[in-house]
Amino acid sequence: MRARPANPPFQPLAVYVLVAGSLATGCVSHTRIAYPDSWPALVPATAECPNIAGRYVNLGSLAPGDHSFCHETKGRKRLSWHCDVDLAYNIGDIGSGNWVELRQPDADTLVVISTDPREDVRTWHRSAGDFSCGTGGLRRHQHANSYSLGGDEAHPDSSITEFNTAAGAFNAATASTGLRTLTRSFNPAADGSLVMSVIMEDARVEFGFPSSEKDSTFVRWERAPLDTVGPTGAETGHGPNQPAPAELVARFQFRRGWFTDTSLSTVDGRLVETHLFTNPLPQVFPAGKHWIVLDVKGGSLIPPMDRYANYGFMLEAVAGHTYSLSEQPGTCYPPKGKGHLLPIIYRRKLTILDGVMGRSVGRLVVDALCTLGPVSLCPPDGLPSDFEPGTCVKPEDSEWGFWGVEASKH
Repeated sequence: MRARPANPPFQPLAVYVLVAGSLATGCVSHTRIAYPDSWPALVPATAECPNIAGRYVNLGSLAPGDHSFCHETKGRKRLSWHCDVDLAYNIGDIGSGNWVELRQPDADTLVVISTDPREDVRTWHRSAGDFSCGTGGLRRHQHANSYSLGGDEAHPDSSITEFNTAAGAFNAATASTGLRTLTRSFNPAADGSLVMSVIMEDARVEFGFPSSEKDSTFVRWERAPLDTVGPTGAETGHGPNQPAPAELVARFQFRRGWFTDTSLSTVDGRLVETHLFTNPLPQVFPAGKHWIVLDVKGGSLIPPMDRYANYGFMLEAVAGHTYSLSEQPGTCYPPKGKGHLLPIIYRRKLTILDGVMGRSVGRLVVDALCTLGPVSLCPPDGLPSDFEPGTCVKPEDSEWGFWGVEASKH
């Protein structure tokens, strides 16, 4: 889903008037880093959007100077820039690897492509207010309340949004308000590199006392070789008709809940890398027909214990599509008094959501197997490596399955 610029609706005209009037006698801090003489000159800007299409190294260089205003902990204050030199983050609110590709198919559109196949292709539109153009270059201008949290992403987490709403009421009662703006403007340099000028402004009143801060600097990104290979191991090419890394693989978006987390465990018996607690991005696997195993970690309060289950099913995965569960699955608890030395295998139906770059394109209902605890796979070519007595239980139209005892026969 395409993110929108951060323009909170709780910024009445009174905030602007109060802040502007009170700053006449308030404390003012201003840090301005000059454009380096050693950098190439910028291409003269016009009223039209500058041509910044191309592939760039993702990590840029800060202009030399005192950037002490960047020392604040990243992500705490809303739209407080922290000298982040990632191009993908600054221009597209996404992460990346070693390069970023920008495409401008028309005057209204900017496409941001990340090296990281877990990231969606970001598409901004000038007509939607995602960016503007003028003599200052291609500009992203965002604003937020000075006291709100959430970093400088376009949309913070929903829990942060709820906190900001509650904090706004408290600030109003204590005569505390303000406006923070973050303006990032992008222009091409004479040597083909890309330069961003960034301006942070924060005008606020705290318990009736006014203050103002304004900091500005520059970041520059070099061009990247067009034959740079991404993490998928395949060259994506360069140009408006070439696929992006995210369009060459399939992805699974794990689910997190209060007591249950579900993530992709293995594909055709091969482990899939996961960072469930540190990175909310989807997990990547090759397109095609695969035996998918999901790891479901659950828990209960009475009695206090952890439960682990595995779901297995066949999935015809399409490149560029992201799959997720429609709801958190159960954990396959056996009936009371029903135990067995071997894993008990249950048959279940799972509903899989199918999406493309944030857009829903359909639902899939798959025949799945479910079992508690560690699972032994029975692959098409033989027995599992840790073979135990039992049978290989398989869904219909699947050569894969789980080793154990089917619940209906237990």
